[in-house]
Amino acid sequence: MIAEFKKRKLRCPNGGLVFAASNGEVQDYGNLLRRKFYPLQIKAGVCDPLIKNGEPLFDAKGAAAMDSP
Repeated sequence: MIAEFKKRKLRCPNGGLVFAASNGEVQDYGNLLRRKFYPLQIKAGVCDPLIKNGEPLFDAKGAAAMDSP
């Protein structure tokens, strides 16, 4: 995994950020959570997505809606 982070860092045009946005700038924290971290938690089974009629709910952007702690 470290090798992949190093490769990613070398490809980033602006300051070598590992988790850069598509334009090379700093990734917005809220976007990182919503697009990557929350869905990863749901897939890993370490949090609870909101469920309606037996199916997970999604927000307007298609990200999984999660039950807040």
